[in-house]
Amino acid sequence: MRKNNVKPKPFHFLIEISHYIFLSVFILLILHVNAHANMREVRVGVYANKPLVYQDESGEHKGLSIDVLRFVASKENWKLEFVPCSWSECLDMLKRGEIDIQVIIAKTPERDKIYDFTSQLLYSLWAQIFIHPDTDIESWTDLNGKNVAVHKDDLFSETFKKLIREFDIDCTLLEVESYQAMLKLMKEKKADAGVFIQTFAEQYANRGIVRRTPIMFNPVPIYYAFPKGKVPELVAMIDRHLIMLKEDKDSIYYHSLEKIFGEEKELAIPHWIKWILIVTISLVLLFLIVNVILRRQVKARTSELEEEMSEHKKADEELTLQSEIVENVSEGIYIVGVDDGIIKYTNPTFEKMFGYNQNEMIGKNVSIVNAPTEKTPDEIKNTIMAVLIVTGKWQGEVKNIKKDGTHFWSYANVILFNNSKFGKVIVSVHTDITERKETENKLASHTEELEKINKAFTGRELKMTELKNEIEKLKKNQKS
Repeated sequence: MRKNNVKPKPFHFLIEISHYIFLSVFILLILHVNAHANMREVRVGVYANKPLVYQDESGEHKGLSIDVLRFVASKENWKLEFVPCSWSECLDMLKRGEIDIQVIIAKTPERDKIYDFTSQLLYSLWAQIFIHPDTDIESWTDLNGKNVAVHKDDLFSETFKKLIREFDIDCTLLEVESYQAMLKLMKEKKADAGVFIQTFAEQYANRGIVRRTPIMFNPVPIYYAFPKGKVPELVAMIDRHLIMLKEDKDSIYYHSLEKIFGEEKELAIPHWIKWILIVTISLVLLFLIVNVILRRQVKARTSELEEEMSEHKKADEELTLQSEIVENVSEGIYIVGVDDGIIKYTNPTFEKMFGYNQNEMIGKNVSIVNAPTEKTPDEIKNTIMAVLIVTGKWQGEVKNIKKDGTHFWSYANVILFNNSKFGKVIVSVHTDITERKETENKLASHTEELEKINKAFTGRELKMTELKNEIEKLKKNQKS
């Protein structure tokens, strides 16, 4: 009997694979359309505060706050609508519930009453005086007689107004609606200086448009804000993702920080490349399904990678706390356990500020940094801790003491949060304000001297009046 040797068609397998590819792409397109149809629309208030939030030349919104929101939106199936507005307009729209989220906003007791905030901070900012390149300003007293541009309704501007009143600085304030308007006043030499968020003005200082000064003040954490009591689910979602993003050193959060402050060049991905990627992924998935052996190998390798990642995660947890603080704050910082009051971490700036060697302060009680006043160091520590436990934050001036016994003043901004390693801790950001306190003391001393001189002149005039009266009496007696 003759065998029927039928050879398989050479392209039969390729045709089958092609059918699978087109079917997969079609399914992906349907899923993509359905996902967009079910998206939740979220309105976001944005204003110009580069590099944290801004529009590039093509009109696309960018910055650290935007990168994080885009990531959360991709995970939670949101459709973001960005609403450009001035700072005061953004706050009014948020209060009325016309926008769902406001980016880059500091939390104050007054704002806390009318807005909801994330519990996780996004970043920390501080104010710095920048000046026109032709102006010579190096200290607070140099601001006397100068025109200073400030951002209307800005938290740092309000703090600046309070400080110049305390220092008795006589300068003219030029209030405008944006930082760009402040730069324009300085370019036109209508303003000698401006009160800027440091991250915004730094980019212009690098280009020689403005010049830095050593006058810095008021470090504050910034958050996302929401209409009071209207979208608690959005607050919870962003908080949850912020925690995960900060724990993952390869997350969009740290990539965005590197892009902003490490001058990483951004590469835009064309849409046609995205479609090629989709088709490529479809091919990979099909070949994975066909090749059972390869799947087993991938599964085994995946198990090995998970074990390696678990080991790396344990090592990363040791670095997470220090990395968060170093990434967000450049001032002197330290961390203290709430339950035992023991110092857990200090950054190099803080150690240098207090005159200690590296890690020398770790394990000691926090009271070693407080100089005795009318209260003992332990009493000062307990007073601050009591406020923190109730409110979760504290800020103010404190008299500190260095290792060699030298006293100095600093402004402390303290917040309370839970850490995976140390439990409930406080993070304190210290700014040395000794120069400011010395200026205040000099002003007080000069005032006292002027009062003494005034009293001396007043006494002299009284004596001259008495002598004149005596002479008149003698003249009358002689005539009589």
